[in-house]
Amino acid sequence: MRKTLFFTAFLLQTVFLFTSCVVEPSESVDQDRIFTAYELFYDKNENKTYAKATFRFGNVAGTLLQLGGTSEVKFNNDVLDYQSLGFYEKVYPGLVTSGTFTFKDAKGTVYTNVAPAMRAIDFPNTNLSVPRNASFTLNFAGDPLAAGENVGVLIGTELFLQINANTSSVNLSSNQLAKLNPGPYTAVMDRYRIADISQKASAGGVMTVKYRTGNKSIQITN
Repeated sequence: MRKTLFFTAFLLQTVFLFTSCVVEPSESVDQDRIFTAYELFYDKNENKTYAKATFRFGNVAGTLLQLGGTSEVKFNNDVLDYQSLGFYEKVYPGLVTSGTFTFKDAKGTVYTNVAPAMRAIDFPNTNLSVPRNASFTLNFAGDPLAAGENVGVLIGTELFLQINANTSSVNLSSNQLAKLNPGPYTAVMDRYRIADISQKASAGGVMTVKYRTGNKSIQITN
């Protein structure tokens, strides 16, 4: 199930980035065939929280939908604004750790989904020098992962994942590190949870809650 949800979220981002922005009005489609994707994302680098909703016809890879008629989507009773790239968003200053998304479709059916609580993470407060010819254990600051949580660390083109509960580290494998050239990098680390939403149309939907800590300078050495 977790691999399926991770793939769904990855596919959402890939489709969003690499398809043309073809959008249909939501009232023109079967309301029970609307796939919903919510995201609550805090970026410590900006000290901002993004509440986001995307609607597609049929499934995760379907045509983007723009809400019409009496349809609307809210987060904590704030209406999310439509963006030109085909999603809805509201940006909040500071950290918003949880909240409620509410979607009303063109038939007046209301779906309410609560975002699970976001939990912080941070890089260790030390200089990081990582050899590229051996695996490296990156210990993170923050509570150990709970069931369903994941951590991703992006260094250059390599994404390192930790999906196991009750862990407080990410293994930077030697196979991946060997693909990086020696030198300075900026590492990005996210703690996130992806889950099916409970109230949804038959097409389904997912919720992503993600905390991004401040980026970290890291040195890859021979």
